[in-house]
Amino acid sequence: MPPESYIGITGFATPKQIRSFLWDLPRNFDNLLMIAVLAGLPNSPAGRYPSLKLLPRMFPESSDKRTLNLVHFQPTEQSKLLDEMSYFQDLIGERCHGFQLNTAWPDPRTIETYKIRFGQKTIVLQINSKAMDEVRRSPTELTTRLKAYADLANYALIDPSAGRGRSFDLDFAAECFSSIRGILPDLGLGVAGGLAPDNLNRLRPLLANYRFSIDVETGVRRYSNDEFDVSKAVSFAVKAGRLSKQYAQVD
Repeated sequence: MPPESYIGITGFATPKQIRSFLWDLPRNFDNLLMIAVLAGLPNSPAGRYPSLKLLPRMFPESSDKRTLNLVHFQPTEQSKLLDEMSYFQDLIGERCHGFQLNTAWPDPRTIETYKIRFGQKTIVLQINSKAMDEVRRSPTELTTRLKAYADLANYALIDPSAGRGRSFDLDFAAECFSSIRGILPDLGLGVAGGLAPDNLNRLRPLLANYRFSIDVETGVRRYSNDEFDVSKAVSFAVKAGRLSKQYAQVD
């Protein structure tokens, strides 16, 4: 059975933004929330990335069972993936529940070693444009490639945008979901790319047939200065949560 689907909000830059977001949610909100922080090493671009000094304090102290605290990052190079995952995990500690790996097809042995070292943390594989190109944009080849992560990754996120606000192809996502679900029934599914509080209804045809996580990054930022917008994040989470519940019995 796949893990519970989440509503993901990516790009918090300060602890105050996370606290404000959680505080402003309706008291009866009970969807699983993925709270995502973009992490980079010292030369990472500013804006969407908290400073390394802030990272240990980003996630709330309280262990809210309805939040999944993930670090999203792209390694400087594949050979350094384990060292950099370990660095961030040690830096943040138990408040970090795992990683979304924004890199095409990381070595499964690295993920296995990380989980042996730190316990059964959550791993999300971002299936970005580069990852899709490497499987020739074939849902069948994508599923075959994902088999290597069957006991290691918890979710596969179809995300051609990779934080750039580009929309994904709904029909192609459906083909990918159909192929993955037929072979890997225990792998969680997810989509991201071009989503915002005002266009979530486009997911209805997909939600009618599959249960999956919904993630947003650019769609909850201000157009004028690219700053994280707490009110947009709350609106997205509430609307996505309600929409998901309408199709809760699917899959």
